[in-house]
This record gives sequence, structure tokens and C-alpha cells, in this order.
Amino acid sequence: MKVILTNDVKGTGKKGDTLEVKESYARNVLIKKGLAVEASNQNLNELKNKQSSNQHKLDLEKAANEAIAEKIKDKEIAFVVKAGQGGKLFGSVTPAHIAEEINKTFDVNITKKNVVLRSEIKNFGDYTATIKMSQGVTCTVKIKVSEN
Repeated sequence: MKVILTNDVKGTGKKGDTLEVKESYARNVLIKKGLAVEASNQNLNELKNKQSSNQHKLDLEKAANEAIAEKIKDKEIAFVVKAGQGGKLFGSVTPAHIAEEINKTFDVNITKKNVVLRSEIKNFGDYTATIKMSQGVTCTVKIKVSEN
């Protein structure tokens, strides 16, 4: 019997897979527990429409992320901070600070989770941060930290 899985089933398949299974397993386990539906023409069409809808959403999200990346790619953000003896900063410049400044300066919407730093920013100087967004879209921004 041909079924479409509505949930992941360990040892059988992932959600959305169309499988050929024994009729007893399909009726007594998969369909009874709501893990699958029979692969009728209507259900196959619904699955196809859902998959194309999900792909369209992913394409729109990727296009939006690419637009954001193009807007902020290789731009410079400046931070003016207070420091103590020896040029050490009071605290540090965090990914949250960087995300907030990027959002304010370039009118985009990224979170601190999108900002990846190679090392903590605890001294004055020039740094590079990588902005990683969903769908594999990345870009870099330059960060300049100077004294108040």
C-alpha cells in the first residue's frame, strides 16, 4: 500500500515521504496513529502543493537575505568607547552591540545570533565580523573601535 508520511517515523522515513509499505502496517500502525495518510491522487496533489509553497517561501527568504547582505557587505561600523589603563575597554563590544548598530545604521533586521566574531573585542582597533543568515547567505562587515 502506498502512503504519505505526515510525521517522521524512525526506521521508516521522514515527513512528506511517499512509501510503499505492507497494507497491515499502513492500516494498523501508520494511519491509525496519524503518522501517515493513504497516497490518493488528492493527497499527492496536496503534498506537491505544500512542497512548492515551502520552496517558494525559502526562495523569498533567501532573496530577502541576499538584499540585506548586499546592503551591508564590506561596510564599516564605528564604535567609540571608554577605556581604562593600557587601552583595555570597559567591557567589550559584543555581537548584540554590533547587530543593534547595523540595524540602526543600515535599516535592516538582523539578530545577535547572526553575528559571528573570530575573537572577543576588548581592545581598540579594526576587526571583521561575519554576518551569517539563513539559506547560506553570508557577508562581512568591518568594525572600528576607537577611544572616546
